[in-house]
Amino acid sequence: MEHKPASINQTRYVVAELGGVGSYMISTGHVVSGVFDRKIVKRAAARLAQRHTVLRTGFSLENGKIWAHLHPSSDLQTHFLTMPDDDFATFRLHALPLVFQNMDVSNPASLARLVVAQGPTRWRFTFAVHHSLCDGFSRGVIHTEFLKLYVGEELEAVPSYSDYEQPAELVAKNTAYWHEQVAKMPPPLKFTPDAFQNRGDEGRGVFQEAVLGKTPTEIRSFLKTIEGSRFGLLAAAYAITLA
Repeated sequence: MEHKPASINQTRYVVAELGGVGSYMISTGHVVSGVFDRKIVKRAAARLAQRHTVLRTGFSLENGKIWAHLHPSSDLQTHFLTMPDDDFATFRLHALPLVFQNMDVSNPASLARLVVAQGPTRWRFTFAVHHSLCDGFSRGVIHTEFLKLYVGEELEAVPSYSDYEQPAELVAKNTAYWHEQVAKMPPPLKFTPDAFQNRGDEGRGVFQEAVLGKTPTEIRSFLKTIEGSRFGLLAAAYAITLA
């Protein structure tokens, strides 16, 4: 098992989790039409975890410093649900507690979870991955590869995120630069109390589901014309809802 100092961002989110500030488990997923096979789901999830070091990473606090531990293997914490209907509210009711229960930053299986629900006519899944391990852009990769592995596709090997580690001197230089830039910024925007009054169960967040009117092909064509990304489009839509 490889041990290394956690990155600045990893340290920030892990310290917040350990300090009880709030959970940084972020969930995204899809609704799937077609054959559901629990054994194939388990196999695809296991292969996905083996492909990506980030899904096999845990953390520890040692002498006041956060360390990342890259495990050679780890199973995703996977939960299977059988739903009486295909309604999203029913799925949310049962899935949300599974995302946050028994958090343990030292255990990779606690930081990366898969919830799969089989309904009468379709099935859905959500990956809940801690923000110290995965950002918004990377979640699309996880979903796409999971579905490709589910249908039996062979995927090329990928490098470990630790292969892109920067030298300590460069990290220090970049950190000093961004501290200087942030110091020049205006005071942060403060949201109204409504943002807190309408938060999810126990302040742990909410699940939201949306159906886009246009087809994926039309959306991709539109984004190419504006040189944007799907994540950027969804982030912009989310920002509008906060306005």
